[in-house]
Amino acid sequence: MLAAPALNPEEVILREAPGADLVVFVVDGENRPLPGAKITVDLPDWVWLADGVQRFGLFTGRNGSIRLPRLPQKEVTIRARYGSREVQVVARPPGSAELRLARRR
Repeated sequence: MLAAPALNPEEVILREAPGADLVVFVVDGENRPLPGAKITVDLPDWVWLADGVQRFGLFTGRNGSIRLPRLPQKEVTIRARYGSREVQVVARPPGSAELRLARRR
């Protein structure tokens, strides 16, 4: 009978790359904030947690802004949609990005 080899567990440490916050401002053509604009982040592995709970609907607040926490510190495409208008911007956290949604003519 063969004896099973002794298991020597190795210590494994997983380290997440430090993230950075990006504040997104969505305004109209007259520079007025657009509350309720839907925000999309083009990062398949990024999950937005607020108070330890995963959030799915990303919308700007009353002042037309939203803070996106712990994004990777690389170029990220952010999209904003308000009614039938949509715009995108490439930003690099940390910092802020402004998306201007002008009226369609």
